[in-house]
Amino acid sequence: MKYIKVYKLFESNIDDINDCFLNIQDDGYFFDVREMNANPIDFTNIDKVHLNDLDDYELDVDTKMIEIRISKGEWNSSEFFQLSDIIDSVEMSIGFSSDMGYRVDSFLAILDKYDNSKDYYYKDISNLPERIYKLYITFVKN
Repeated sequence: MKYIKVYKLFESNIDDINDCFLNIQDDGYFFDVREMNANPIDFTNIDKVHLNDLDDYELDVDTKMIEIRISKGEWNSSEFFQLSDIIDSVEMSIGFSSDMGYRVDSFLAILDKYDNSKDYYYKDISNLPERIYKLYITFVKN
């Protein structure tokens, strides 16, 4: 019975974070909030890490994380969006996650559908580019 309670608590957290993004759905944004297992990124002395430098990122099965994926239109769409158009929802999710005992692990900004040469994991939201193709936000338990 103890495991069911833990699962329901985590499921409730995901639902509550999901609610932070309902307001952008009417503007044509697609978002997905999910649980995942991954390695937190070590940003010691750096502000960003290139996507290709983290080949083993999702190998750790012991660290539970929450990931939010955001795109304009359906997931396979080619539309870009402005970070400023969704910043309120992102900041609300960060504050809410913090209240639940999570911290932002990273922001992954995908800038082009076909070329990942400019795709980076960022430590801080202030370093994100304004024009984005897809945005992933990953939270880890403190």
